Amino acid sequence: MSLASFARRASGATLALVMVATVGSTAIAGETVPQPPSSSQTVKGVGGDFPAPLFNYWFGKYHAAFPSAHVTLTYTANGAGAGFKAMQANPPTTDYAGTPAPMTDADLAAVTNGRDILHIPGMLGADALAIHLNCTTAAITLTGANVGDIYAGVITKWNDSRLRSGGRNPDLKNCNVKVLPVRRSDSSGQTYVFTMYLKQETTSYWANKASLPTKQYSGWPVGVGAPGSSGVALKVKQTNGGIGYMEVAYATQAKLKKAKVQNGDHTKFIAPTSAAVTAAANAALGDVPSDLRIQPVIGAPGSNSYPLTAYGFWLVFKQEPTSADHGKAEISYIYWALTSGQTYAANLGFAKLPASVKTAAINQLKLITYNGTPIWTP
Repeated sequence: MSLASFARRASGATLALVMVATVGSTAIAGETVPQPPSSSQTVKGVGGDFPAPLFNYWFGKYHAAFPSAHVTLTYTANGAGAGFKAMQANPPTTDYAGTPAPMTDADLAAVTNGRDILHIPGMLGADALAIHLNCTTAAITLTGANVGDIYAGVITKWNDSRLRSGGRNPDLKNCNVKVLPVRRSDSSGQTYVFTMYLKQETTSYWANKASLPTKQYSGWPVGVGAPGSSGVALKVKQTNGGIGYMEVAYATQAKLKKAKVQNGDHTKFIAPTSAAVTAAANAALGDVPSDLRIQPVIGAPGSNSYPLTAYGFWLVFKQEPTSADHGKAEISYIYWALTSGQTYAANLGFAKLPASVKTAAINQLKLITYNGTPIWTP
């Protein structure tokens, strides 16, 4: 599939799913699997493109698991900020939103439709630093200071000696190529993850930026912006010397180098693999809040922890606004993704949820009501 085709799929996939009310999800011990309704339903999502590759992959697998009765699932990746606005609107303009950035108290207070929003983590993923550089085929290692200096405009050429400290990246010595930092131009949960990393793990320049982190940071001193992860990937791919942050699947699809980034312990350089994402999440399980608004896992301890790790969430209404059958369709899909669907996460460079987080996520589904009555009562 071309990068342009991948971008189109990630930015607006729609798939009609045919389902039967039989065994399509892996049951949790002691629970009754939530069944899809017999009526036709459409469940629409919008938001960040961080979870989009796995959301869209899950649609097809869910279709195979439930092959009769008609439920249409859609997801349009137009930025986490757009997803937030759709959930906050009165009336809401989406059934759910996707994001790697949990809503803040201020975001929740801005909901104008009178409904509460639940955070349901569905996956773990990484912000990769993807690079296009013709003068080397070797893996590139970056310290936190390197990343901060690149995005601050301090490192402007790939042959900068700071990129070769400690004997690293020897091939870059003769690489007299300009660095082009690429960032998101839209309101993005991945910008939230990345700016949190800049503030916590890089240089004093970024640590002193009081406005960070944010989903749409406007104070970039150098570089260019592009809309969506697919846009960032395309700009990097078109530019010798380009570097940009994006979810791993976009870097893989664009065939870009993925940098190994120094871990939080400053002992190793870690690639953004499923195993490294899992290691980071496991190291931070003590920080999981009861409402599951889990912050990005930045600079987690552990020699094998990737330092730019985040959960991908569904944001759903606690009070289902449409009908009980509509709520059943949404709950059935999310439950399937939290159980059977987890086995597919690594296919696209994501990682499955830790067991304790998966259990807590499933319990969130039990809170969803229609006209005050729980929709799923296992």
